[in-house]
Amino acid sequence: MTWKQATTDEIAQYYQNEFDAQFDKIPSFIRDYQPKEIGIAFREAYPVQGDSVPPKRFVRRQAFGDSSSDFTQWTGDGGIKQFIKAPPANDPITGKHTLVSPDLVDVPAVPEAVYYATDFPSGTGCSS
Repeated sequence: MTWKQATTDEIAQYYQNEFDAQFDKIPSFIRDYQPKEIGIAFREAYPVQGDSVPPKRFVRRQAFGDSSSDFTQWTGDGGIKQFIKAPPANDPITGKHTLVSPDLVDVPAVPEAVYYATDFPSGTGCSS
């Protein structure tokens, strides 16, 4: 096996063809405690709406506003899966930190990496 950095096209193909099946395999010990935030890392800094806000290589968004552990919920349009697959088109926030529409910029809108943050209730731990 030879390792190499994935191209933007290869990453985009992964999100279009394989991501949904992998997302559905998230272990129950994670699903039981909802994500607090979803973070997206871009290979290149991605522009945001505000003139005084620099482009971002990493953005994070609140995942849920309630105690639901249903990954299909989202506070914006499109759901978490759609936000991960196409962050600018499905950005749930508005204002000067909103990601610019991919139609208006010449920067790849495909995330290079996705991060997940959760808060486990005190006394709760994960073991294998």
